[in-house]
Amino acid sequence: MGIPSTVTTPVEAPVGLLRAVADELQREDQQLLYPLMTRMNEVAEALGQGQSVDPDYIDEGIRVWSRYVNEVHQQRIERLYGVFQDIILLPATSDSHLARRGPHLRAAKKVAAREETSLDKYNEIRGTQARMAERILVLKGLAEAYRRGEYYSPQMLASLLRSGAFSDRAWAKYEEEFVQKYLNEHVAPDEEARLRKEVTASDALRAAVESEVQRFLARPIPPRKSPT
Repeated sequence: MGIPSTVTTPVEAPVGLLRAVADELQREDQQLLYPLMTRMNEVAEALGQGQSVDPDYIDEGIRVWSRYVNEVHQQRIERLYGVFQDIILLPATSDSHLARRGPHLRAAKKVAAREETSLDKYNEIRGTQARMAERILVLKGLAEAYRRGEYYSPQMLASLLRSGAFSDRAWAKYEEEFVQKYLNEHVAPDEEARLRKEVTASDALRAAVESEVQRFLARPIPPRKSPT
């Protein structure tokens, strides 16, 4: 009798399920984050060119950005992380057992290493959440300095708005690609109910924040009002 293999071979998940998860990620980014980051970059360009922008408008943009980072993205990233933790099974295989238990466990160890790397990569994405939240706090402080007319505050605010918009867009795209690839490779049919819950759980919150983004984007960038 051969030695039982500890390798769990993923079963292809329903195409509709994977498509639903991927579509949710892309919809959130394309309808909420990307348009908002485009506008914040436009604000940065206006400030960088010496234009005077209404501080209330800047505050509103940063507030909506903060809602995305600290509510929508925070909840989604933790829910997906829980899914990944449940999917990943790391066989407890020691090096001392590997040689005498044959090729099956060598294959299992390779799978374990690959899975651990995948979890590390998603932990890297989770790590960006803290940096995004920290950036929002700094932006709020710079926006207040700009409102008070502090020296060099327009240039500093413009710089962080520009770099923050670029960074959040780039990480969102990376997260979309990583999650879609991971789900295609690892999700089994018994995860369908869990993932469907993940897909729909953020709908209400995302829709609320998206409506705020749309209201913000509907207004052109207003100039700073002259003191009365």
